[in-house]
Amino acid sequence: MPAYDAECLDQVARTMEVLRGKWTVQILCALLSGPVRLSQLRRLIPTASKKALTANLRSLEKMQLIFRRDLSNSVLHVEYEIAEPARAPLAALVGQLAGFPKYLPSLAND
Repeated sequence: MPAYDAECLDQVARTMEVLRGKWTVQILCALLSGPVRLSQLRRLIPTASKKALTANLRSLEKMQLIFRRDLSNSVLHVEYEIAEPARAPLAALVGQLAGFPKYLPSLAND
């Protein structure tokens, strides 16, 4: 097992701080396929409240991992999208998280 230095541990802690929101990883997963409206997110993650999704989106926007695009004309139309610099690293991270359950004995046979 490799030895991890303090910088590595700090970087992991900072990453986990970003991902700490209950719906954050699910939101990022949904946004990887392209721009998504809040109503679409609510359908994709039905157990999350609108308030919780909005709070997570605002937090991710503040961290500049996603951006909010206002396409309103006469009707409110807002889309959320992953910021380009974060797209590849987030795709890799979400992909690894999605594959991890196969290593968990209690979930491997589900």
